[in-house]
Amino acid sequence: MALLFFDLSLLPSPNPNSRLLAAARALELGYAAVALDHPHRGLLADADRCHTAPFPALSSLPLPPSASLHRSRNGSPASEPFRQYTRITLSLD
Repeated sequence: MALLFFDLSLLPSPNPNSRLLAAARALELGYAAVALDHPHRGLLADADRCHTAPFPALSSLPLPPSASLHRSRNGSPASEPFRQYTRITLSLD
C-alpha cells in the first residue's frame, strides 16, 4: 500500500501552544511528521533563518490507539518515530 500522508504542514502561529496542539493532533491522526512552515515572499537574507525551536520529544509519547489505526491504513509503520521538520515556502512573483 502506498503511503498516503507523510507530513502535515503547520502554519506559523503567535501562540506556541496552538502549534503544539496541532502537532499532537497530527500524531493522533497517524501522520509520521509535521513540518513547521514559514511562508516567505521576496528575496531571502540571513535574517530570514528559521529560529523556531522544535517541540519536546513527541516521539517519546506512547502512540494512542487511533494513531496506530491510521498509520496502519496509511502504510506507515507504528515503530517509525514522529519527526519534526521546518519548511520554507517561497512565493515567486
